[in-house]
Amino acid sequence: MTTSATGSTVAVRPVSSADPDSHQAFDAAPRREPDATRSLRRKRPPHNPHNRQGPPPSLRSAAQLIARGESSAPALTTPQTAVDPLHAPPDSTHPTEAELTSLLARYDKKDANATGDTDNAEWSAQLEQAAMAGYPDDARNFEQDVQRDLGMLAQLPADVATEYREKMKATWDAFESTPNIWQRDQYAHEAGTIRDQIRRDYQEARTDPSERAQAIFNVPFGSDLLGDSAQEDLTELGALKRQFRHANTKVDRESILSAASQIKHSLQDQITSTLKSQIEVHKRAAEASRKEVMQALDEAQGLSGAGATPGNRLEYFTRLISRDEAHARAFTELRDLTAERVEQLQKSDPGRLAQLMAFKPERLQRQLLDWENALLAQDEEAARKLPEVTLDRLKFPSDVRLYVPAPGPNYGEDLRLRYVDVINSIVAAEKRISAAQEPPSSPIRKNYIKTHQSA
Repeated sequence: MTTSATGSTVAVRPVSSADPDSHQAFDAAPRREPDATRSLRRKRPPHNPHNRQGPPPSLRSAAQLIARGESSAPALTTPQTAVDPLHAPPDSTHPTEAELTSLLARYDKKDANATGDTDNAEWSAQLEQAAMAGYPDDARNFEQDVQRDLGMLAQLPADVATEYREKMKATWDAFESTPNIWQRDQYAHEAGTIRDQIRRDYQEARTDPSERAQAIFNVPFGSDLLGDSAQEDLTELGALKRQFRHANTKVDRESILSAASQIKHSLQDQITSTLKSQIEVHKRAAEASRKEVMQALDEAQGLSGAGATPGNRLEYFTRLISRDEAHARAFTELRDLTAERVEQLQKSDPGRLAQLMAFKPERLQRQLLDWENALLAQDEEAARKLPEVTLDRLKFPSDVRLYVPAPGPNYGEDLRLRYVDVINSIVAAEKRISAAQEPPSSPIRKNYIKTHQSA
């Protein structure tokens, strides 16, 4: 919901990986050969079904590849004496593992940086839940998991995160492009396999002092939510990252890491506040739309006079719920509360179920079924009286929930248009019923048969 989680959306400000020495100062020891599986793990760009965009992928420079052990250096003509990085002198260009561990104990207590990103990822997952009212449940769950994945990726080196994004993009696009729930389940399973790989890399990074230190300088998860006032801090975070790489003394490195940690925590706190605020905005908007759906039902029930037929009531109601996607999604969610659905939500999301049941959706369901059954009976009688006319299958608002569109970026509008199709079907049925009530000699009846008669 891409959604996204988002869903309107803003572009995330990426940390550039163009600097050729992006790993230099974080290497407490010569880089190990990269795990062969890492190059296969790719992740898609951050997604929100409400159009929040994420940082564009960046390619690894030659120097970065070398730093990660993926290219060999020319052979040296004379033997070189290696310096044990764990016993490097105090002013060594490269911090030792002991130095980094000490810095992290002071400026990243209890893994605060990673916790800030993963906590905000969970808040973002809750935002997806609030913003995706009326979406299929599997789509909401998928988008929530995507946010949690991105929270872990925010702690990984840029090149590794980019590889994951690239691989995940195909799965994400496929999931959102199909209305077939069985196919979506297959794509969700593929995403889960990649998620397990991300989690393993994430846990590994949390035990590596150099990667933990590097992650403090990463752009925080959810930076797309930050306002213009935070851009200076993001720029400063990037500048501190470059300074840390080139710092030559322990004193300088401590000062830089301390400053970066303070900025990062401040940005994460701002993101938390924004996410919580947006969750409340979406919850209030969804509640208002549900209330207006029930008001539309009351208005349709209140019709009187010659126009108070089952077809006219349904048409009136459906026009109100199809005026925009928010009302179309709200109605779909309320109408989908069957006995089986209620039982599912009692187990999976009792809080959401309580919010929905407060609107007494069973009243909505009973009334719509009464009108729909009455209209169907009238239409079948019209068909008996007009055997010359081939009838299209009558569409009802209650049925749309059974064939909702693919849960991609246009889900809300596509769903609304399905209700517009219902209106057209109801209007056509009303014309048939009206024509069938005319006497056989009526010009209205004859003209209707002539216009609609099968070829």
